[in-house]
Amino acid sequence: MKRMSTREKYEEAAVKAILEKIVVPEKIEFIRKYSSGICADIGCGDGQYLPYFNCDDVIAVDLSLTRLKRAVKKRDVFGIVADVKVLPFKDDTFDFIWSSEVIEHLTENDGDKMVDELRRIGRGKIVITTPNTNFFSETIKNIFNRERKKSLKAGKVYHLSLYDPKKLSKLGFHVFGILGDSSIQMSFFKAPIIRKLIGFFIYRCPLFSSDLVGVMDVTSNSIHNIY
Repeated sequence: MKRMSTREKYEEAAVKAILEKIVVPEKIEFIRKYSSGICADIGCGDGQYLPYFNCDDVIAVDLSLTRLKRAVKKRDVFGIVADVKVLPFKDDTFDFIWSSEVIEHLTENDGDKMVDELRRIGRGKIVITTPNTNFFSETIKNIFNRERKKSLKAGKVYHLSLYDPKKLSKLGFHVFGILGDSSIQMSFFKAPIIRKLIGFFIYRCPLFSSDLVGVMDVTSNSIHNIY
């Protein structure tokens, strides 16, 4: 049996997947805060965050043509099928780059290549999000490594690498914590006051968050110059 390529795995998963509708309010806040000028959504998936970009021009990039076709229906943008490790853009192209829940689907080596590419094509803010491995749900997933290997063999797409605040910081990001996608489905976290109180704490203490947000400024040599 012919072994599936990474692109084929993602395409198969995209065809089988239910249209992604979940949007995390905290992620939207980061997009609205930093997006301007020429923007890119790298690994856009179904494009659920594209409507929130405050940009003159937006380019959507994904490895799956199926997901990209869904994404461009959310907003009138130019879509490109591309590998995040070798992006087809000139140096210093984008004022804002957003990449949500992408890096964990790559090996650590490929994740490093992706970050290098984002630095190369960026000229402003780069914002990525990823699950926090210190959060119990991700730890449990990692324990059941046998099941993940079986799923990968079957062509399903799971996390290939894991990140915590320290690891993300070493890549050059200033790290914040947020409540992630799973929290949207939990009634306890839907109460605005609860979400705001917990969010206030984990924003400053990402070690205890479910998801991490990494912010990098490539307009200067200082990665912490983000305000």
